[in-house]
Amino acid sequence: MSYRRSRDSDPGLATEFALLATLLLGALAMTRVQLAAAPFVLLAIMLVGKASLHRFARSVLSEQEPEDALRLAAMFPCT
Repeated sequence: MSYRRSRDSDPGLATEFALLATLLLGALAMTRVQLAAAPFVLLAIMLVGKASLHRFARSVLSEQEPEDALRLAAMFPCT
């Protein structure tokens, strides 16, 4: 709901994603603290570097490159 209200002024979903990820990782931390610790740290690093990531995505990446990266990632099966 927050995104629907603010999408005209801020098209990013980082805050909403962080909220959902925090909720899910918090639930995981209730039973497996060690397993939830690394994703929490990665999430914090991504939020701190959000402005740099936005700049990189807008100025360096073409529109086709993220799609190509997803296709490449899909070719490698999870083991």
